[in-house]
Amino acid sequence: NRANGLWYLRLGMRSYLAALYAKYPADSGDTWFGPDSVKVRTLGKNVTVVVPRGSYRCVHYAYFDHQTGSLSQVKYFCPDIGIVKDEFYTQTLSGRSYLLTSRALIGASVSQVPSVAAARDRWPD
Repeated sequence: NRANGLWYLRLGMRSYLAALYAKYPADSGDTWFGPDSVKVRTLGKNVTVVVPRGSYRCVHYAYFDHQTGSLSQVKYFCPDIGIVKDEFYTQTLSGRSYLLTSRALIGASVSQVPSVAAARDRWPD
């Protein structure tokens, strides 16, 4: 939704809060802080992901909990499409991570929604 990647926007206490959700273009190893101070790392680019809708070349991201540092999410982002696949992780009491749920793209229709363009003009820089 912006030239440098996919941004997350939500209403804060008194204003909109914007955070970089998926950096693009990205290089393997790029790290930044995303929404809610989550640490995000690019694990790979041009990663082939197969989902019910087809095969996509994606950027692979990992999101780490800001308090524990443990893996909380994995996302596969395809430019011009968006999130193609994501996985959510949780931890046992002993700290072992396991897959909680996974979602994958099953259909797509790309179109410009007028309200999206209007909302972009209101985003903080």
